[in-house]
Amino acid sequence: MRTGEQAKTVDLDTLIAIRDILEADKEPIHVADVNGAGIEEPRPISASADLNLYFSESDLNNFVAHRKTGLAAKSLDWIDRASLALWESTRGEISHRTVKALRDTVLDKYASPDSHSKVLSFAVGFLKFLAKTKMEPRYTSFEVYLEMPRAVKERKSVTERIVTKDDIENVLEYIKRAEQRGDISTEKSAQYSPFVIFGAFTGQRSLATMEKLTVGQFREALKAEKPVLQVESSQDKIRMSHFVPLHPQVVKAVQPLLKAARKKNAFLRMSAS
Repeated sequence: MRTGEQAKTVDLDTLIAIRDILEADKEPIHVADVNGAGIEEPRPISASADLNLYFSESDLNNFVAHRKTGLAAKSLDWIDRASLALWESTRGEISHRTVKALRDTVLDKYASPDSHSKVLSFAVGFLKFLAKTKMEPRYTSFEVYLEMPRAVKERKSVTERIVTKDDIENVLEYIKRAEQRGDISTEKSAQYSPFVIFGAFTGQRSLATMEKLTVGQFREALKAEKPVLQVESSQDKIRMSHFVPLHPQVVKAVQPLLKAARKKNAFLRMSAS
């Protein structure tokens, strides 16, 4: 102490504050001792753009305990699986190499996309947890390496709902036999068959469109050199007006009905009443 000058001292709280500031500039790295138990040593942060990040087993255990709160036993099992897979792939190091290794391991081990999602989403959640608890947003930059693979939808060459030529012929034959047995009248048979043919060639919906068509629409269509029926928006399921070309077989089947119709705007019934 110099004569005439006031003594300068530093209290204990100030020393602790200085120590905390210095410790905040260091990042923990996990190192295994000879017995395999995990210990932590400080690792200074580098200025490298490819810097690896680190966490401890206690960080992971804290996150697991947080995620398990209030969950069912089945969910707890998946959290244990996910945390084990994460630790075995990273050993406390977050880098492109370790995170990619985790994703590859999960995709190889499990066949179900649902299982992939459980483990990878757990890892993403842990990165967010580290970013908040360590106040280091760079942890979340590794989320991109944990994205689920895009699902490839199986493409079927033929739909199970396809209607074949044999199906149409069977329906027409059934109508004919029903008329011969007396189950339906000749008039009904003459109505059903043309509209089966119309539906087979045009693909129009029987209830949403076909039963709403009028005699006038068919007569107007048959006036043209190349018959085309115009379906109004009110007669379409998705409220879209459109044109329907009429095959010569459709024209031949419908013409007898037009001659028999008594009123120009009478509704043609496209299905059994």
